[in-house]
Amino acid sequence: MSEKKANQTEQLVESSNDNTKNEEIKILGTVENCGQLRVRKEPNKEADVIGIIPCGSVVELLNDNIINGFYSVHTETGDGYCMTDFINIINPEKE
Repeated sequence: MSEKKANQTEQLVESSNDNTKNEEIKILGTVENCGQLRVRKEPNKEADVIGIIPCGSVVELLNDNIINGFYSVHTETGDGYCMTDFINIINPEKE
């Protein structure tokens, strides 16, 4: 690799690292199409319910991965899982 290309790559990596250090992106979703949304201990319908989120509330997703039809969420009562059918992801926000 030429010295010029190596410097360009190094600058891109530094730039990318600066962005991730300073701007953590939150993934938010709105609870929709239900009376209330159950927060479960595990990503399945039979798992213990550890919390309830009212319809219309905004919930923070820990990531946008889907596990067995569930998102991993962060709530005031702790982290858990909610069915993807009832969460509409809104644009991520930078902190």
